[in-house]
This record gives sequence, structure tokens and C-alpha cells, in this order.
Amino acid sequence: MGTDVYKEVKKFVKKTYYVQQLPHPAGRSFRADHYKPIYFWGLTRALHKAGIINTDEGCELARLYLDKYDERQFVEYGKLSGEFEYMNEISSTDIDCYCNYHKTDIPGRIQSILERVANDVDFTQYGLISAEHKPVKKDGRRGWEFLHFKKRNDYEQWFFYGIYYDTKNHGIPFKKGVHELAFFFDINVEKYPKCREQLFQNCPFIDALGNLEELGFKENLTKTIGDNKSKGNKWRLLFKRVPLTELGNFSYQDVKKRFEEILSQLRNEEAFYQEMMAPPE
Repeated sequence: MGTDVYKEVKKFVKKTYYVQQLPHPAGRSFRADHYKPIYFWGLTRALHKAGIINTDEGCELARLYLDKYDERQFVEYGKLSGEFEYMNEISSTDIDCYCNYHKTDIPGRIQSILERVANDVDFTQYGLISAEHKPVKKDGRRGWEFLHFKKRNDYEQWFFYGIYYDTKNHGIPFKKGVHELAFFFDINVEKYPKCREQLFQNCPFIDALGNLEELGFKENLTKTIGDNKSKGNKWRLLFKRVPLTELGNFSYQDVKKRFEEILSQLRNEEAFYQEMMAPPE
């Protein structure tokens, strides 16, 4: 039903009945093959909220639907809507994890370790002059940005080291589905719209990116990693990441060692260093 009809019906029935709005079939925001899962989920949710079916019965309906229809489409919609998680009760284990997470202040402790690393690394060892740094929490990243270092070629480039926790802005999927300790080297494609094209035509630079990929980096210049329609995807030039679950202990020594290794690898790749990090002659 349309929004106006929905409002009038809800006003009329008040709290006597639960009213679930469904998208109008003539709408253009979804393809035709998406309407079946959307209507199914909307109706199932309405039955559950109205108390006509319980959670177990709702789960059984979902299982039947997955068997009878397109599993990929249904699961995709559930992930996009974020509503599947609300069908199940919160277990005592979930509550314990939630409480322990806040009690131990993991994000604060991670940020403290990253701050020590940012302050202790000697950037001059890697040919960087005046690498200012500041804490950031935006665009799905939490850690430290290093910017305003003196450079020969200006793409308003900067780099980040910290936690990559949300893929929406970058459009770059997690490697293992969990948050990552990540290094991103970025360029400002809004201020310098032709910079990617210029770099793409720089053969020694392209060769350097290939060499860095052999060391575990991923480059986002000659090929697109993830969704290039995401707002920040084209800003990401080069990155290196490791899932937090593969780190073992998140220690100052290990995090600092990894960062210094990355900087050393970039410094040793001469074509990349000269184009992106070298100070003016």
C-alpha cells in the first residue's frame, strides 16, 4: 500500500491491529524478482509482531521459504535489511559477551596502543618528512591518519593505520568477515580528479604496485577491489590488512613491528616512494 493509505489505515485501527506497510508493486526501487522475498519477510514480520506466530514458527517459515524459493535473494535481503537478527532471542551467552566487551573497553585499549605506535615510529627512517598524525574515527576506520608530510608530487595523499571496522564507505569487503588491522594509502580524487589516470600511465609506478602485491598489499588502481560505486572506493590506492582473529594478542610490539615493516616495504619500492612519499628535491 502507499504511504498515505498506510497512515490512514493505521490511524483507523489504532492499536487494535498491527499494520505492516509493504512496498508498492509499481515502485522502481527494487527489481521485480526482489518483490517476493520482500513481501514474504514483511508479512512474516507482521505475523510475528501481531503475535499470530511465535519465533520458532517464524524460523520454520523462513526455512520453508529458503527451500522453496531463491535462497540467495532471501538471504541477501535479510542481510541488507538487518532484520534477521531480531527474530531470535538474546541468549545469556550473548549478554555475557556484551557486558564483557564494555567492561574490558577493547576499543579504548586498541586506540591507546595505536596512539603509542603513532608517536613512537621514527618516520625519517622511511624518508618521510614532517608526517603529522591525528586520531580518526570515520568512514569505517578507527586509528591514526598520517598526513601533511612534505612530498614532491601532490595528490593530497595520506595514509592510515588502525582498525577497519565497516566496509560501507570503502566498498572493500573484509577478508574473513571480521574487523581488520589495516593500512590504507589514499589519494584525493575529488581535488585531483585526473590523478588515477596519471598514475595509471606511469609504467614504473604500475610495476612498483605489482611488486608490492607480492608482499601482501592490494592495489586499487589497475583493478577495482570491491564496490567502485561506494563513496570512498576510488580514494583507496593501496592497502594491506590482516583480520583481527589472525593476530593472536593485540600487542604494542606486534602492531608497531607490522607498521614499520609496511613503511619499510614502501620505502624500498623506489618508484612508489619517489611518486608518493619523497620530499621535494
